[in-house]
Formats: sequence, C-alpha cells, structure tokens
Amino acid sequence: MARPKKDPNKADPTPLNPLEGYEPCGTRGPTTVLEKKPKMIGAIAKALASGKTRKDAASKAGTTAACLRQWLKRGEEHALQGKATLYTKLLAEVQHAEAHYREKLQEVEHRALTNPKGYDSKLLRWRMAVSDPENYTQQRGGGDDAGTGALAAFALMTPEEAVRSVQEKALRFLEEEDKRKEQEAAEAVAPVDGAPPAASGEGGAHGHP
Repeated sequence: MARPKKDPNKADPTPLNPLEGYEPCGTRGPTTVLEKKPKMIGAIAKALASGKTRKDAASKAGTTAACLRQWLKRGEEHALQGKATLYTKLLAEVQHAEAHYREKLQEVEHRALTNPKGYDSKLLRWRMAVSDPENYTQQRGGGDDAGTGALAAFALMTPEEAVRSVQEKALRFLEEEDKRKEQEAAEAVAPVDGAPPAASGEGGAHGHP
C-alpha cells in the first residue's frame, strides 16, 4: 500500500528542540573593547543580515547590546567628524546588514499582496519596527513628520484594521449623539427654576383648602 504524500502546507508535527545546535560559548565574559576582536564586526553584521536583533547579534558575537550601542554611537560621531575608524566600519556594516534584512521582509510583503489568503502581516510589521523604529513605528500622539507620524501609522495598519477603526469611531459617534439627544429631551421637560409646580389631580384648579 502506497504511503500518503506529505502535505507541504501542513505544519511539521515534530516538536521543536530548543537545545538543538546549542553549545556553550566558553568565554569568561563578553568583549568590551572592539579593537581586541575586529573580526567581531563581520559576525555581528552576518547575524543582523540573517534576521537577528541587535541584542542577539551582539550576544552571538561575544559582546553585549550596551557595548554595541556605545560602539555605534562612537561610529556616528567619527563619521560626522570625517574620520574612518573601526567604529565607522562597524556602523556601515550594521546599517548595510539591517537594510538587507528589511529588503527581504519587503519582498515577502510584496509577494503576499498577490496572494493575501491566510497571510498575517502583524509579525512582519513588528519586525520591521524593531529593525527601523524611526520609519516603521506608529507614533502615539505628537507630530506627523515625514517617516513617522501619519506615514508610519499608515504603514502599520492593514485594510481590515482600517475598516475596524472607522467602524469603532462611527459607533462611538452614534452613542454620543444618542446621549446628547436624551439629555436635550430631559432638559426640555424639566421645570424652570422659580416656576410654580404643576397642579396635582386632587382639588384640581379650584384649590379647596
């Protein structure tokens, strides 16, 4: 009897083994001086190009996220001063690697536009925001500068989310409008201050003592 063919669209039932491929790094501590291990630049860039975050890329290369931030800041300062140093090289490689990964993410997004069935872009948009928060993170309040504000909010909103947002705003408007009409109706029938109270049913207009 022939074995049934494996459906490539079904998830692999094999459980994930987090320890697969893991080996202790074996170092006494993270590298804090870039000059001691300049080859670290290539390791960091390769990790970033493959989709690692800066924190994970730094850890895999043998340093810390704080050191990487400090080195990149120094690279920006040297670049502004017109210097070509190990730090400017790190800065250029990091920017190039992250741009490469974002380009791959954009390719996935563009392919999904032609076949959107079952496609959820939330993870992709989150990853883009992690890689380039200045241009892909939705701003809460504040201005609408180019690359942030309204443009970023548009980049982070799917058509379904846009429709849902409009519907929610419309419902809130209708609820507030109903409350306003009820309040106006209540004020219209309320007695004016200083006016005599309406006559009760007992005694009527004759006013018996």
